[in-house]
Amino acid sequence: MQTPRNDALRAIVAAACFLVYCSWQTLAGASPSALTCDELSALLKGQTPPIVVDVRPAADFQRSRIAAAVSLPYDQLGRAPWPKDARLVLYCSGVGCALSHDAALNLAKQGYTDVRILQGGLKEWDLKGYPVLRDPNAETNLPKPGFEFPASSAFASTDVGVKELCSQMKKGREFFILDARPPREFAAGHLPQAHSLPLEQLSNRLSSIPKDAEIVVYDRVAERSRQAVAILQAAGLSAHMLSGGVSVWLASGQALSVGSVHE
Repeated sequence: MQTPRNDALRAIVAAACFLVYCSWQTLAGASPSALTCDELSALLKGQTPPIVVDVRPAADFQRSRIAAAVSLPYDQLGRAPWPKDARLVLYCSGVGCALSHDAALNLAKQGYTDVRILQGGLKEWDLKGYPVLRDPNAETNLPKPGFEFPASSAFASTDVGVKELCSQMKKGREFFILDARPPREFAAGHLPQAHSLPLEQLSNRLSSIPKDAEIVVYDRVAERSRQAVAILQAAGLSAHMLSGGVSVWLASGQALSVGSVHE
């Protein structure tokens, strides 16, 4: 039998699991080993420079990337073409993006023996003034400012606050809650009834989303939420972004669920 006490305990356990996971992500820089931007720059000037691998979606790579990098999106790691002893340095967008760490673990499981990650990712590399290639003609992955939501939509803007969402849900309004984070983060703690559709797979899995659904997207990184919303809106779907993502949901005292992927 469900009781308020049991519900509260489950919420506390879920929140604790999520916080432990986030702490683990912060502390796990030593395994796999990490390089600073200065260290990578020095290696690239050596006689045997490492292969710098951008694990973000291909569209992000096209828009901006480390000048020496090659693209291998996170969802295509199984196609890694290099010898198992190749020196690899992986990066994603910046602090808060766990893709490079998870990709390094994935490649290590495939037998790669020299895989490192770049501390601070592309953002830190750019801030330090190291070479970044940009394509001004690349399609931006940001929500269209003039997107028109259907008259039946619960929200008139792309950004939605936790209080607004909870208020509508208490009224019985149903939403397709989309978690755009990697599966490992989803399992550690997610919004109740959320569906795991990682950003890296979203374009290829649009058919799994009901066309008449009102979608609320969240992530731990705001940029990833915006990219997911842009993909959904470009496909003609009514999509909003939960402001502050999972962190603000948790800080607002709302419950998290843990466990297997809900699709």
